[in-house]
Amino acid sequence: MKRIFIIGVILWMAEINYAQTFTISGAKMTTNAACYLNLNHATKWVNNNTTPNVVLNNCTVKFLGTGTQFIGGLQPTAFYNLRIAKSSGDVYLAQHELVNNQIYMESGYLDLQNFNITLSSTATLQNETMNRRIKATDGTNEGYGIGYLTTTRTDPTGNVANMGLDFTPVGGNLGVTEIRRGHLRQQGSGSFTSNYSIFRYYQLFPATMRQLSVNQFNYFVDATAELNGHTESNLVMFQEVQYWNGSSNPVYWEPEPTPVHASYYVSSSTTVNPIMLNYIKITLASSDKPLPVEMISFYGRCNHNINSIFWQTASETNNYGFFIEKSNDAENWATLQFVNGQGTVNQTTSYSVDDLSPFTTVTYYRLHQIDNNGNALYSSVISIWCSSPAYAEDILPLQGEGNAISFMIQGIPGKSYHIILTNVLGQTLSDTYITLSLPQETINISSHPYVTGIYYISMLSSEKRISKPFYYHQK
Repeated sequence: MKRIFIIGVILWMAEINYAQTFTISGAKMTTNAACYLNLNHATKWVNNNTTPNVVLNNCTVKFLGTGTQFIGGLQPTAFYNLRIAKSSGDVYLAQHELVNNQIYMESGYLDLQNFNITLSSTATLQNETMNRRIKATDGTNEGYGIGYLTTTRTDPTGNVANMGLDFTPVGGNLGVTEIRRGHLRQQGSGSFTSNYSIFRYYQLFPATMRQLSVNQFNYFVDATAELNGHTESNLVMFQEVQYWNGSSNPVYWEPEPTPVHASYYVSSSTTVNPIMLNYIKITLASSDKPLPVEMISFYGRCNHNINSIFWQTASETNNYGFFIEKSNDAENWATLQFVNGQGTVNQTTSYSVDDLSPFTTVTYYRLHQIDNNGNALYSSVISIWCSSPAYAEDILPLQGEGNAISFMIQGIPGKSYHIILTNVLGQTLSDTYITLSLPQETINISSHPYVTGIYYISMLSSEKRISKPFYYHQK
């Protein structure tokens, strides 16, 4: 293989063909005059300088022709214009690189794999489309590479560097902010670890944390592009958040309201303050879930010797229905009633049934869900007690001041209750214990400014569990 060594020269016009390696080694290389360098077919760019001092000012390096090419070596190169014009085969990174003016996608793909490209404070990405774009693979599979584009700007807004995220900060500037665009599929959190996002995400590290109004989140659509099997009409923006720094360290993906426009972008979504995190990270995934039924609540209460059972689903796939089963010992079960399911839906559905003849003192309940293929799932077990008529046990959401979330607790004085606040995905946001001094007390369990939406509050004792949804509006 032929190697070309360039030491301290100015390149004006050069073309290298076929299976050669363009190698820089041993001395400083700087170009200040305009130059143009074509690397054809399988020619490789290798910077083996002992120090990272290769700077190609005013120079365009173009990768073209057929065959796979790479950009690598022991050191990064500070490209001025990097142009990808492949008729077949990809150009992939084997080293971190810098671009001071422009990445121009003429044809073909630039595969970051596990390396990053840093764009200068004035550099841009240009002419990217579905068939000529940046991606990240593990050498074979798209969506498995950890490399990303990054740039740092002061008070950024709009479509910064033309990287595909158009946003407006809410309430002020962000200050000095690093913006990353990556193509690693993001894994779901909590009970959704089998879910993965599309092959694109954005991550911002602002000096001042603010909400972002996301005007456009761009992505490319075809059979092999960035959707990762998702249906475009089901796409929802998710943000990684952490509201409570408890022992379980709940960092998770939260869905945000997202109208979808079938023109290779989504718009009109807004991020939230992730509270405990120093970054804003967003991606797109589907509103539907991989399980036959995604349960978000299951609870009951006693009212004048009638037990009422309630449950909600976030989505259903091929759901035939539910057998509601009851027991007096949580071991031997009998069917109370059958309730038809909704088949396949991607919205919240509420159900309820009444047990007119509960067992004395305590009755246990569970749901036995059946899908259209005969597959079965069992819910957790709840219990309903009707043995303390002198004291009503309940928890009631109240309208708080500012961002406070307050509740009225009714119960037995001297008794300890476990209070848990969760979101619709089941992640714990607050976890506390209280012992009542009076039959009725008001507590404020959180002052965090959560996103507007549905939440769930649960009150547990040694004999009873009460859980109910409530609507919180951020002020």
